[in-house]
Amino acid sequence: MSPWLNKKKPVMLVIPGGSYMYCSDREGLPVAFKFMAKGYQAFVLNYHVKDQSDYPTPFLDLANAIKHIKDHADEYGIDKNEISILGFSAGGHLAGTYAALIDNEEFQKEMGLSKEELEIKNLVLGYPALHLKPVVDAVYQYKVQDKVGELFKNYKEIKDGYTMAHKNMPITFVFHAIDDDVVPAVLSIEYVNRLLSLGVEVEFYLSSLGGHGFATGDD
Repeated sequence: MSPWLNKKKPVMLVIPGGSYMYCSDREGLPVAFKFMAKGYQAFVLNYHVKDQSDYPTPFLDLANAIKHIKDHADEYGIDKNEISILGFSAGGHLAGTYAALIDNEEFQKEMGLSKEELEIKNLVLGYPALHLKPVVDAVYQYKVQDKVGELFKNYKEIKDGYTMAHKNMPITFVFHAIDDDVVPAVLSIEYVNRLLSLGVEVEFYLSSLGGHGFATGDD
């Protein structure tokens, strides 16, 4: 452990949104700094986007990032059993779907990693575009195919975090705003209801104002 640390720190891995077209700056370092100020060791994931964003590529990025953090736990002075991931919007899709797939043997083989290497403790989702079917439908309904990455242009069950959710999901916290005009808040409400029906430990915060992409919420 690094000599300047007197105890091992928990980890927050931040996954920015950006419609799988880019990784949002405001949902990256500014969020990481907030968690660092609270005593976390924080990381930001820059994952593949645009034409390279379809499954499984960004999931490999996330899986390898988590493995890297665990492999370097002593060097970074962190507790590898206290890893949380926080995803915003499209990053919320990536984080939430990843969390749902950790127990999946097909996914483990595709990632080339064991369940132990993939595991996280907590899942945090900010206005997540997690419920994939309505997201893909909306992309074609509003003709915004040029505004989203490849992952949001087609539907497969394995990349639908809503459908793949199960009773062994990690502890989950979800937040959203009612006036979100990009990802409807009702999609998070449906997701939270699904987790509750499965018996997953979940907490949900729904604000009246905030829109979409409010990140740290201190604009």
